[in-house]
Amino acid sequence: MVRESLSNNTYIYIIHGFTGADCSEAACPGNCNNRGRCVNGQCLCDDGFTGEDCTERACPNDCTDHGRCVSGNCICDSGFIGNDCSEKACPENCNNRGRCVNGQCVCNDGFTGADCSEKASCPNNCGNHGKCINGKCSCDVGFMGPDCSAKICPNNCNSRGRCVRGSCVCRRGFKGPDCKHPDLGAGFNAHTHPCSLNERLNSQVVLTLEADGWVSGLNQ
Repeated sequence: MVRESLSNNTYIYIIHGFTGADCSEAACPGNCNNRGRCVNGQCLCDDGFTGEDCTERACPNDCTDHGRCVSGNCICDSGFIGNDCSEKACPENCNNRGRCVNGQCVCNDGFTGADCSEKASCPNNCGNHGKCINGKCSCDVGFMGPDCSAKICPNNCNSRGRCVRGSCVCRRGFKGPDCKHPDLGAGFNAHTHPCSLNERLNSQVVLTLEADGWVSGLNQ
């Protein structure tokens, strides 16, 4: 019981838990510690405070039900971040190689993957003629270039021609898919020619033996 002084030396005795001139109002714990107002025995706390007597520091948005409030700071549950635990966390915090947007990593240039841990994808996806390893193309057999888009010519044309889109354009005097064989021109048939292997014809021609017999020669 608490005694409160009224005017004209009159006192009123109020039972604990009630207040007001006629003891009809329910009292609030600690009178809300001057950090809120009392309504029907319950504290309506000012911004920044919480608890039944408004003694606790409040957290932003009550941590949006994704964490717990400790002395005004949110301790977020696993998978959530931010002052009020409203943001979804990203894997490994994107490894400091990107930014987190709604739980997904937006990687910086040069990196990729769910957590931005991988080097960026290869140019043109290696043209579907190779595999991407750490941002560089490892080309399949027969292809070359940074994106594996260029075809390789057989035996690099044996240094007797140039490679154009995977086909050898042979220099004059050479022929074949890899420019390996000498070319004497149309009409020459070594099968009917009387010369033997490596014998010069008029000091100008050397015959070459292929798999199917004498077929061509080379001007020297």
